Amino acid sequence: MPSILFVCTGNICRSASAEALLRHKIGDGRGVIDSAGTHGYHVGDRPDRRALKILSDRNISTQGQVARKINAVDFENFDYIIAMDQGHFKILQDDCLAQFKHKIQMFSKYCSRVAQDNVPDPYYGDMQDFYIMMDMLEDGIEGMVSALY
Repeated sequence: MPSILFVCTGNICRSASAEALLRHKIGDGRGVIDSAGTHGYHVGDRPDRRALKILSDRNISTQGQVARKINAVDFENFDYIIAMDQGHFKILQDDCLAQFKHKIQMFSKYCSRVAQDNVPDPYYGDMQDFYIMMDMLEDGIEGMVSALY
């Protein structure tokens, strides 16, 4: 089973939601799934309350999820490191040893219905921005499940 790490900026909106969605879709025991941030702004925090609301409304658990910052060991330990936008992709490429760069991918690679490169960051927006984010995440997670499981 593949090990997958989703990465966004602070690990409380996009990557945390993608982690919860994939765990929900595939169930327990089907590989290691985690998320992290490129920055340590929210280390130790639970996902954003707006993301929690949308996920809870869909009966998707975030139990045990707390924000963390990506570290050098992650590049070795995970089969797939999934960047939520081009900025994250560049940071990950810059921080990664050459032998692990092939593991870094854009989340949008797995989307079939939403045609944009970046998962939009809803953090400074309102609930509507979180619904837009969630629509793209659901699209990409469906594609990921089909491709990797």
